[in-house]
Amino acid sequence: MASSSSPTTPYLKLDVFLSFRGTDTRNSFTSHLHDALQRNQIDAYIDNKLDGGEKIEPALLERIEESFISLVIFSENYADSTFCLRELSKILECMETKQQMVLPVFYRLVLVGETTNVQQLDPSHVQNLTGSYGDALCKHERDCSSEEVESWRHALKEIANLKGWDSNIIKDETKLIQEIVSDIQKELSHELSLSLDAEGLVGMKSRVEDIESLLSFGSTGVLIVGIWGMGGIGKSTTAEAVYHQNCSKFEGQCFFQNVREESQKHGIDHVRQEILGEVLEKKDMTIRTKVLPPAIKRMLQRKKVLIVLDDVTDPKDLKYLLGEDGLFGQGSRIIVTSRDRRVLENACDEDKIYEVKILDEDDALRLFSLHAFKQDRPIEGYSGLSKTVVSCVKGIPLVLEVLGGNLYNKRSVEYWERKSVVAQLRTNGGEAIKKHLEMCYHELNQTEKKIFLDIACFFGRCKKDFLQQTLDLEERSGIDRLADMCLIKIVQDKIKMHDVLLKLGKKIVLQENVDPRERSRLWEADDINRMYNLRLLKIYYPPFLKDPSKEKIMNGKRVGIHLPRGLHFLSSELRFLYWYNYALKSFPSIFFPEKLVQLEMPCSQLEQLRNEGILASLPNNIDALKSLKSLHLSGCSGLVSLPNSIGVCSSLASLPDNIGALKSLYQLNLSGCSSLAGLPDSIGELKCLAKLHLTSCSRLASLPDSIDRIVKLKSLKSLNLNGCSGLESLPDNIGGLRCLTMLNLSGCFKLASLPDSIGALKLLCTLHLIGCSGLKSLPESIGELKRLTTLDLSGWLKLASLPNNIIDLEFKGLDKQHCYMLKRLGSLVSLTQLRLSQIDFERIPASIKQLTKLSKLYLDDCKQLQCLPELPSTLQEFNFSECLQLDQNSHFRIMGAAHLRIRRMATSLFYQ
Repeated sequence: MASSSSPTTPYLKLDVFLSFRGTDTRNSFTSHLHDALQRNQIDAYIDNKLDGGEKIEPALLERIEESFISLVIFSENYADSTFCLRELSKILECMETKQQMVLPVFYRLVLVGETTNVQQLDPSHVQNLTGSYGDALCKHERDCSSEEVESWRHALKEIANLKGWDSNIIKDETKLIQEIVSDIQKELSHELSLSLDAEGLVGMKSRVEDIESLLSFGSTGVLIVGIWGMGGIGKSTTAEAVYHQNCSKFEGQCFFQNVREESQKHGIDHVRQEILGEVLEKKDMTIRTKVLPPAIKRMLQRKKVLIVLDDVTDPKDLKYLLGEDGLFGQGSRIIVTSRDRRVLENACDEDKIYEVKILDEDDALRLFSLHAFKQDRPIEGYSGLSKTVVSCVKGIPLVLEVLGGNLYNKRSVEYWERKSVVAQLRTNGGEAIKKHLEMCYHELNQTEKKIFLDIACFFGRCKKDFLQQTLDLEERSGIDRLADMCLIKIVQDKIKMHDVLLKLGKKIVLQENVDPRERSRLWEADDINRMYNLRLLKIYYPPFLKDPSKEKIMNGKRVGIHLPRGLHFLSSELRFLYWYNYALKSFPSIFFPEKLVQLEMPCSQLEQLRNEGILASLPNNIDALKSLKSLHLSGCSGLVSLPNSIGVCSSLASLPDNIGALKSLYQLNLSGCSSLAGLPDSIGELKCLAKLHLTSCSRLASLPDSIDRIVKLKSLKSLNLNGCSGLESLPDNIGGLRCLTMLNLSGCFKLASLPDSIGALKLLCTLHLIGCSGLKSLPESIGELKRLTTLDLSGWLKLASLPNNIIDLEFKGLDKQHCYMLKRLGSLVSLTQLRLSQIDFERIPASIKQLTKLSKLYLDDCKQLQCLPELPSTLQEFNFSECLQLDQNSHFRIMGAAHLRIRRMATSLFYQ
């Protein structure tokens, strides 16, 4: 059976695949087109490998197959490349077998030599295989098989005769790119509209059109539209369809599911921060105040955004999330879904509330048939029975889907008549509707029931692979069975369960026994001390209790988790344990977590994992924890020791030598363990360790030289030493960490130098050196980090010089005392990108003109900056926001450079 809940088209990961000749257009037309597609929220794939080689990698073929549209840019020398031609043959194959849309672009080529010569590529050269295309194929006949060359001829002719764009007709390159982007947006929007019914979203098209009418996209004001209806009627699904069909029209977007549930778990401040972080594309942003900082307000006011707030139940929460009038930019749209009309009436006009109504009889019958028979009408002999179901269910989509999924493959009229829910519906009518979901649950086998209740009580929404980790191998097929029965949906490898079904699952568990000790699952804090057979345990702390200065009273009692007699038992069947602010100093003495996969104890009072003197509290042999993949102890300031038997820490001052026995450990987070003085050599034996976080381990003075052993195992990608103020040096052989992509050394005040071997970190993308005041120089090998995209030198640095081969550089917060570093900018001849933020200087050194490779310059919030020197002619992108003191001459110089670049683009004479 399929793993999706209804017949769907294959999921395509990419919107557009770009096929092009790199030497012709990579650094001009193609890069500009790709940038425009990305800016318009169109996911376009571009192969960034330099031209060379004949073999096409399997991964690239997969990218073609995973794309909805292939955009082929025919340039003068496209056919010279056998790589391009093989790529084109695969594109034609996908067009013929997968109905992939293929769009050609006939692009003029600009040749720059002793004299400038502009050649126009005539589409007929490609269609008729003449000119450079004919010559190229003749050359290939000498080196390639005749069958392969013939297949290339066929592909060229077929694709060149499709409707596309001709740069001879649209000569302005900027306009050409705008038209291509606009047309692709229309195709993607049209495809989404067509796919609504194909995905089983019956009746959705008219709903989407009605809501789009309420959204009045032509209006420049900020509008709020509400979507109202009962549970299971399709509010969230409708909002999601509207969002995906229109999000590309906006500069910022966010679809936030389950505002009610997330605010209860993490607090409304967390919800607001998540939403604004996504809208502003600053997911690491932290907002610590109820009132938004002025800088964030300005960013929001300049941005046209689309935000969906799903399942809002508290008017105060909604008002808080929407903020003050004028918070969002002109043309912004906010969509709110709720079961409570009063919530919506407080936020939007009466005529802007859309009521999601039940499906009419025809649509209801079609939806039911899609799930019961996998076609849009009942099979022969079942029409009358199907109409009975539809008539009784009253057109509620969730009910129709689950009933249909439950009856799928039950091809016995007798079963439908006597044993199934149909008989109940006939006799009890509306009363039976309340019980039908529970009846569908009882149709599951024991494994499927267990998975259903696990999702309902603990996960709700999670990644499929994470849920699989909590199950035995033979149980995992039950996930797909639940999807077949429409009890869950699997979208892009993420599992979702409707909140109506979530409540059903919890109700079933509550009905198991009046005594919580006899239930299979517990999630209420009052029952936490009575566990026997728990497999999954997740305990959240009420957000308002995270502030110890506030005392909250409810029903005359303090709200919180109370264990006055301690905790005497935890199930050894536990696979997953999350406990925020665990109040005790140790775990129970009889706790044997051999099956534990993930342990998270943030901000707990835990001091040890066993009671002193009870050696049997955890497995003595560390190998018993083979399943452990994640250990999170961030913020556990009271942690004194962990037993050697768990293989993590013997005390805060050190880790046990046998930590290397945790062969499955993927992430080790010891952030905030401020007394940790060192790491054992055996840490190099953690074969799967990809993330090592030691943030604010202030007593950590050094890393073991043996840490480079991890490299041979191709694991460590992220090393975070932010705030390790006692760190004096890095291992000389740190360059052996060949897989490292992120290294954060911010706040390492005592760090005096970086090893020369750092230049061997060929995959390093991000290097943070914020506030490393002890650094006086950087090694020349820094310039060998070809993939380095971020080098952050913000803060109080004492650097006397910088290597001249740096290609990307950021300074932030320099005062006048430290602006001397900028005088040497002219020597950084390899620099391509420069960011100068919040710097207290009046002018940029004139030597910046010597940076002949500089393409991007950002001057953000440099309020004292008064004038600009002549800038490099290579500059493509220039941002000078909040530079309020710039004189008139500087403005003229900026505009003059911009006009020059536009003229160059218009004639296609400009190369990056």
